Amino acid sequence: MSVDRTGASRRAAASRRWGTAILLSGATAWALSPVLRNGFISCDDGTYVTANPRVAGGLSSESLAWAFSTGHAANFHPLTWISHMLDVSLFGSSPWGHHLSSLLLHAASTALLFLVLEKMTGALRPSAVAAALFGVHPLHVESVAWVAERKDVLSGLFFMLTLAAYARYVESPSLRRFSPVVLALALGLLAKPMLVSLPFVLLLLDFWPLGRLGKESAGRLVREKLPLFLLVLVSSALTVAAQSRGGAVSSLSEFSLPVRVGNALVAYGAYLGKTIWPFGLSFFYPHLGAPRALPLAVSTLALALLTAVAIRERTRRPYLAVGWLWYVGTLFPVSGVVQVGVQAMADRYTYLPLIGIFVAASWAAAGALRPRGRHARRVAAIAALALLVLLAARARDQVRLWHDSSTLYEHALRVTGNNALVAYFLARTLDQEGHAAEAVSWYERVLGASPDYADARIHLALLLSRMRRTAEAIPHFEEALRGKPDSVQAMTGLGSALMTLGETEKGIVWYESAIALDPAYAEAHSKLGLALARRGDLVRAVLHLEKAVALDPDYTEARQNLAMAYYLGGRYAAAWEEIRAVRRGGVTPEPSLLRLLVEKMPDPGP
Repeated sequence: MSVDRTGASRRAAASRRWGTAILLSGATAWALSPVLRNGFISCDDGTYVTANPRVAGGLSSESLAWAFSTGHAANFHPLTWISHMLDVSLFGSSPWGHHLSSLLLHAASTALLFLVLEKMTGALRPSAVAAALFGVHPLHVESVAWVAERKDVLSGLFFMLTLAAYARYVESPSLRRFSPVVLALALGLLAKPMLVSLPFVLLLLDFWPLGRLGKESAGRLVREKLPLFLLVLVSSALTVAAQSRGGAVSSLSEFSLPVRVGNALVAYGAYLGKTIWPFGLSFFYPHLGAPRALPLAVSTLALALLTAVAIRERTRRPYLAVGWLWYVGTLFPVSGVVQVGVQAMADRYTYLPLIGIFVAASWAAAGALRPRGRHARRVAAIAALALLVLLAARARDQVRLWHDSSTLYEHALRVTGNNALVAYFLARTLDQEGHAAEAVSWYERVLGASPDYADARIHLALLLSRMRRTAEAIPHFEEALRGKPDSVQAMTGLGSALMTLGETEKGIVWYESAIALDPAYAEAHSKLGLALARRGDLVRAVLHLEKAVALDPDYTEARQNLAMAYYLGGRYAAAWEEIRAVRRGGVTPEPSLLRLLVEKMPDPGP
């Protein structure tokens, strides 16, 4: 009978465990489900999906080879590229499918985190609370709602799988059981190099809750993980190389080391503040240079006190030390000491580090309630559920801010105030949506606050050109080129503006200057070809227009210009070929060109 009771008890425990995991994943998916109604965001989603021809073509042998050889977007994360390609193959360009993948990955990670914590500690309720906090906390919305941050949720899943494989390995250490740990970490690093701190996390878990430190020497536990540290070194080298080539790593001349350390200390404290009070979140927090003295002093003091408490309690309440060091250690690679990008901090950086805080808080609460009796535990359970419901509601509100680019940018401006980069993003979005007057106003606001913002000046000039305000556009192009003399976009735009005013020779000079700097810039070839055709230099015109089409076969404007050049040269059949290509691209050819062609040669058909 005792065997039967034991078996029944185990089945009941397994049922509770898996039932809780399913409940957690379902609740997480519900909390963030409004993401399925969101669109793509103009910031970075184009780089990763919508304007990336390698990804937009879906999975293929060529795209897979590219994923493992590129440093595009200043990073080396081939599995992330592959996941985006797979989404395109499954869902096409519809954003809901891409959001669904990110949502499912996050929900799965939430369930896995619970299962791993419960397996390691045997404590179901604290494990469930920590996992639920991970699943529904508003700070984690950015990683799920931003398609470009797929690398967060994908690497997060491999993070949890590595922990699960390690928990199994510890039960009966062997090379066969350690191999999945190495594989899971390797795959996670190929999704995002943020996992470089994972071997450090495993050492913390050896201390608590696994209790290996003491039974085995620290040296042996470190040596055991040498293959993991080797993976981390390789990943770090690849990442630094990709970020350096992509220009993402700021030099010490831009942000000095004291400024970086000060900003990192303030960010550590700010993340904790936003964890407790998750309001006023923004997708971008501008780096303002040296932090103010009061926030720096308060944050530094708080960090010192929390570290002192964690160290003092390491024997009596080891989860405090493990949770705190988890937070500090896993956040360090993105703390800003090595400055990547121009942000001071980012909500997405907390995706894995906050697990440490959630673990420390959940086990601290459980420890405090243990001697207080059943009634107190019931009240605490109700309070915990209420907190999670409030966080889930707050997360749903936060998800809705990611509905579209304008909503996101306008909210960020309300939160962060004078934020030139976000104002520029908003201007670009309004420009792309056809709200020209509003876009001009926002561009002018950006330049009023940051006169040296060359990209904003270039796009303002391009918009003014499209609005036929050419005389106003030219000074902006010229000023942009003084600050950014290698901008082929500004050179080409200035050339087109001069052409509009009838200064053909000056325009040609600027087109040729752009091509000299970037021979693969299709727009400059197309514009130069059209200018040469108008001047009567048809041989050179055709060469440049054919080059533009070869560089970008979907460039319908270049094809129409090439058709015109062929027409002027009497090559009517070739002109009709380009017209058919334009039609296949979903564009209606220029009626005046069609009339001219029909007069010389009827449409030969497909």
